[in-house]
Amino acid sequence: MGTAETKAEIIRTATMLFNEHGTRAVSTNHIAEKMGVSPGRIYYHFRNKEDIIREIYRQIIYFFNPVRKLPRDRTVNINDLRRLCGVLFTYMWEYRFFLREAVPLMQRDPQLRKRLHDVRRRRLVQIRYFLQGLIKSGVMQEPEEEGTLDELATISWLITNAWPNFLMVDEKSLCRENVQKGVELVLRVLKPYLTEQAWVELSTPYDYPDPVRKVS
Repeated sequence: MGTAETKAEIIRTATMLFNEHGTRAVSTNHIAEKMGVSPGRIYYHFRNKEDIIREIYRQIIYFFNPVRKLPRDRTVNINDLRRLCGVLFTYMWEYRFFLREAVPLMQRDPQLRKRLHDVRRRRLVQIRYFLQGLIKSGVMQEPEEEGTLDELATISWLITNAWPNFLMVDEKSLCRENVQKGVELVLRVLKPYLTEQAWVELSTPYDYPDPVRKVS
């Protein structure tokens, strides 16, 4: 196994163990044991467990950056919103330990805390921009009250981040049906601002993917 492959396997194994047992219960020795390698192989790539967690978060950000971009060759439609939410739910489930432990993780790691704050600010701007795209394409009405769009962006962000945790508390997994339920919660928030065009688009069934968990 080459250097890049070993590093990727460390991340995959660590994520699987973190999802299953939590970050506090998993050490670099546990990761090495699960991989069947010496602890030195882990330290060759990462200084400590916190370094591994930062790299996992970097990969999450790297994935989400292009996913949230608006299409350049056409206007935004309601299926773009359904697709985006479905992808977000599915991918966040792959790294559900991060959603479950976000607060204690950033309390233990000031470097990670700063990164989380910066990313959240950017994500809220991106969500607002996406909603503005829906308005421009006639899918949403422009809210009359100032600040409403920012509030809708915040609520949508909260739902997409909280829904996987909600499922975990009930000891449920993320399946096709639960992806759809989560997306419907986001649509429920936007319902008062959806136009007739949006309801026509929503009348067409959307084929939500059945999540395939790569890391667990």
